[in-house]
Amino acid sequence: MHLLAFSPLITTVIAAGVGVHTTLISRIHQYLPEDIQADEYLPFLLTGAFFPDAFYTCGSPDTSEAAHWPPFIKAGIDYIHNTGIYPTKQQLELKAFLYGVFTHQVADSSWHSIRLHQGLLTMLAHMDFDGDADRAHQFLDTAADFLLLNRIDDMTFHRAAWKYPNFTHLKRIFARVGIKVNEFDLRYCTARGESALNAETRARRTTAMIYAEMSPLLEDCLDEYYLGGLKEIELSIARCMPNLNDWFENETPANSWSLCDAIPPKPLTTHHEDFNMTMERSGTILSPYVPISNFGHAIAVGNFLAEASLAISSQYEDGSGSVYIVPLSPFTNTDNTHQTITIKSPSSSFDSPKRFGASMLTYVLFGESFLFISEPGSSSIYVYSGNQRILTITDARSSSSFGSSGVKQEGISLYSRDIDGDGFAEVFIGNPYADVHPSAQSGEVLVLSGKLLSVLLLSGEILSVDISQLVIHRLLTSENYALEDGYDQFGSVVTGDAQMIYISANGAGIVYCYDFSLQLKKVLSKSTTPVVVGRKASPASELYGKRFIVAEKFGDTHFLVVGAPGHSDPLSVSCGAVYIYKLQGDDVVFHTKLVLKAGVGNSLAKFGYQGIVYDDVLYISAPGYHRSGAVFKVNLADVFTKDIPSMLEVTHIAVESSAGYSGFGESLNAFNRYLFIGEPNFGYGEMFDDTKKMTGRIGIYPIR
Repeated sequence: MHLLAFSPLITTVIAAGVGVHTTLISRIHQYLPEDIQADEYLPFLLTGAFFPDAFYTCGSPDTSEAAHWPPFIKAGIDYIHNTGIYPTKQQLELKAFLYGVFTHQVADSSWHSIRLHQGLLTMLAHMDFDGDADRAHQFLDTAADFLLLNRIDDMTFHRAAWKYPNFTHLKRIFARVGIKVNEFDLRYCTARGESALNAETRARRTTAMIYAEMSPLLEDCLDEYYLGGLKEIELSIARCMPNLNDWFENETPANSWSLCDAIPPKPLTTHHEDFNMTMERSGTILSPYVPISNFGHAIAVGNFLAEASLAISSQYEDGSGSVYIVPLSPFTNTDNTHQTITIKSPSSSFDSPKRFGASMLTYVLFGESFLFISEPGSSSIYVYSGNQRILTITDARSSSSFGSSGVKQEGISLYSRDIDGDGFAEVFIGNPYADVHPSAQSGEVLVLSGKLLSVLLLSGEILSVDISQLVIHRLLTSENYALEDGYDQFGSVVTGDAQMIYISANGAGIVYCYDFSLQLKKVLSKSTTPVVVGRKASPASELYGKRFIVAEKFGDTHFLVVGAPGHSDPLSVSCGAVYIYKLQGDDVVFHTKLVLKAGVGNSLAKFGYQGIVYDDVLYISAPGYHRSGAVFKVNLADVFTKDIPSMLEVTHIAVESSAGYSGFGESLNAFNRYLFIGEPNFGYGEMFDDTKKMTGRIGIYPIR
């Protein structure tokens, strides 16, 4: 992440990415060796986290380039082993510094798509910058800092003082990789990064809005993108940490490039099956409080334990992911803990982060609820009856290697609907990141035979099958609407109703509408005029259909709801909007648009991130509303009236959070007069207590 000056926004020189790199130190702190976890070593970790970027526009770029690669780490560890300074305080300061440098090296690989296909930078360049990687690079490195820091209220961690290891040691380490340095450059150039971070913390609120308006896509996917998003980077650092530990404890290998590969570490956390359940005035809060786990990412409801139960995914737990199945009956009493069933990812080794539980589907067959769980990192779908895995679906076409191209990351979305009238629901698997030759991330949707699935699920055996044996249809982008340079991301969301199937293509900003013979009937966009074919950068697409589409019925009216959390109005950036359509015969026509009341305070509310319909009420989440999040409610009787205006303001809040940014409402579900609200990023702003970082949680609220 290179040093940039951007005087139009801030009058000082800003070290691009310094906020991201220092935040990563907090996120991975629990995985560090115990001897450098003490507070006294934090200043050296912070310095190391920025250090490789310090010299690109200050001193010699060769110094920065050398510090970006594993041979520098090897040289530092060999120096410690060979000079006898171990285990003095100076050695521990130098060790902490090198661990900070290590986090930077791992982060930059996927962040900048170095030797990788379709990392965050590459995707952003194609989707929002007309393929201009240099312009996207400059934007990403600077914008990400402000977008990230804007989500964190307490800046104490980011304003902590930095410290430098003994200069003589650093000079000798650089000499081992053929670089001459002087003390003034080391101190002055690194101090610029510390000063820049302080400036960013002061300007984060207003400047973040500028960048969010320029790329709603980056604001939306900064954490979640599968290759270069912050959660993937955190997990990759943790996966590679045992290798670095081994280098310190033993000898470094001859090949320093083996430092960070796909060898998984031992389990990263100790798992507890007991939940912590807290009763609050408005509802019940549920979480196992496992750090860096993303608990609450997805929620499914079904009779998974021979009674009504919740399935809650925790897609980063222990590095691979878990799904918790929780009976709903205990929520009526006041016990503070209860037992649950935990399903772990069956994968024992991996390259890409698995993300077990990225998507879930309740599949009902002859009254029995089966739980489909996707694991995009391995392109696998696992099917469970209770806590017993009975079917594994894999794809021989796919690759799980880190940064791979081709068919990959399958199962981002799941949906089921009987489309052939045989009484067995087909299963739709959305793969928006699949490369369909020759286009990157053009996407595909696979349709699996419900009849064949039923035979496998009821066989009484534990089976594995290649997906090719089940696929009866493969849907791709229409030639009339496909983007020439790819990145359509067709299959981002799949849903349907009794008449049609709807599939979004995020990169094109459109929703495809198919009949049950899977013939394309219409294409929708946020515009009420005919769809214009071509790339829509995220300020224009508004992230239309990227996160949720709901198809339901009110009375005799079939309707469609499409979220656009990246919508901006003249006063607010990414305040969000929701588009509602009515089905009229074979046609889908615009009905109205839901928005929040105009106001500067609604910037980054992202209204329309998720939505569900329950008991004739539409619930819509806004995870960034007032920087904490809220779920709004709209009575459908107020929407489907004769005199509905073309735009309707939504003001009624069902539940509002006060916990700071937590991803409040990034997942939603409802059952038996209860509303389930996921907060998968709960603990986002916790920078010091390792046990409370990014634990995630869900809230269970009675519907009144």
